Amino acid sequence: MQAAQPPAPEKTPAKVSEKPAPSSVHPSVRIPVEPLGFVPPGKLFMPYRIPSATLDYLDADHLLFTFHSAKLMRREPDEPLEDQDQTVHALVLSLPTGKVTAEGTWRLHDRERYLWVLGNGHFLMRQRDTLYIGDSSLVLSTYLHPEGKLASVQLSPDNSTLIVQYANEVKDDEQNALGDTPPHSRPTLGPGPTLGPSPSASSSAGTGSTGNPDPNDAETRFPQRRKEYTLLSIDVARHSATRLGVVHRPLAFTLVQDGYLGVAQGNGKLWDVKFARFGQEPEHLNSVTSTCQPLLLSVSPGVFLAQSCLPYSSDHLVQAFDLHGHKLWEQVWQSRFVWGTFAYSDAGNRFAYGSIEVNHDLATLDPVEDGSILGEPVGVFSIASGKLDTVLDATPILTAGENFSLSPDGNTLAILREGAIELYPLPSAAPPPAVTASSK
Repeated sequence: MQAAQPPAPEKTPAKVSEKPAPSSVHPSVRIPVEPLGFVPPGKLFMPYRIPSATLDYLDADHLLFTFHSAKLMRREPDEPLEDQDQTVHALVLSLPTGKVTAEGTWRLHDRERYLWVLGNGHFLMRQRDTLYIGDSSLVLSTYLHPEGKLASVQLSPDNSTLIVQYANEVKDDEQNALGDTPPHSRPTLGPGPTLGPSPSASSSAGTGSTGNPDPNDAETRFPQRRKEYTLLSIDVARHSATRLGVVHRPLAFTLVQDGYLGVAQGNGKLWDVKFARFGQEPEHLNSVTSTCQPLLLSVSPGVFLAQSCLPYSSDHLVQAFDLHGHKLWEQVWQSRFVWGTFAYSDAGNRFAYGSIEVNHDLATLDPVEDGSILGEPVGVFSIASGKLDTVLDATPILTAGENFSLSPDGNTLAILREGAIELYPLPSAAPPPAVTASSK
């Protein structure tokens, strides 16, 4: 996590040697969670990054709080052997009172990510391979049921685009590539805003990688039967879906305004960052220097972070760029803060970054042991300047994240902390950079 004011882009970024001190501000609202039925998960589960709670702004006046509920469950007939059933309790809380306005219980069949908030009062909930859409009433209706097993759901930071991937077993040796399948097939979508699939290996909403194979995906690491994956792009506002093509393993995308980003190795340690609209050839955006393949992370429709490896340290250089390739700021983030997760504001002026703090520096492939975990700091950054507006420790530590959220206007942080949902007002943020994609 980075604490200092970022240096001017042309200067060498200063190394951040210490974790920033937690903010001394007091919450404007505090909603105790024990009366709501929340019980902190045991420390045994920390190394596995199992989602056990979520906290999201549904709109400016409501929070959606969901959490694992330990209770006996009746076995279902013909239940698949691989099922790991759990009960999730869902609550809609009115602000600022914290009054429960809607309540529900969901039976889920695995321990993967199950919730994506779309904004404007709507969210998607996944049960097995079906996506359901709901609102502040918690009434659910079928949103999308693909023709195969859901492999990935990715939502752009502005909630405008959803990329869904679902798998089918390959019956022949025909080689298909992204773009080989014409985008004529239009899947059937349920009522309401349009949304996409669930993960057997899911990725964080809006923070995909580069259109490359996802190294954390189970199919990539432990291939069994050969499968092909159909990619759908869903325009949330227009309620329309387009079939992009077929690939042989799930891909992760860095979704930005009107397209996505990728990297390709250039000369030596120089990497080319490319922008592409779906169905079109990628174009060069800029270049970054790194001793490893840079990780691209979108934090708003028009700004992305390039996280690269330094030759002299296990820490990471983080640079923010707009969609013309112009650098906005840069910082060094320490390697002892791992497993980062993000939350975004609809206004595009801030992002929140949560990470797990460990007691020693880690190289990229080093494991995280439960005894080394110290805390879960959450920092809120101005997108225009990189300024760290506040930092707070989330408690209990949830290694899968999803326990903090930014209000739609980016001016309030909601965080699960010290036995309550706490709301912290933030200082005025600089307006976000203009959102225009490269037109080279």
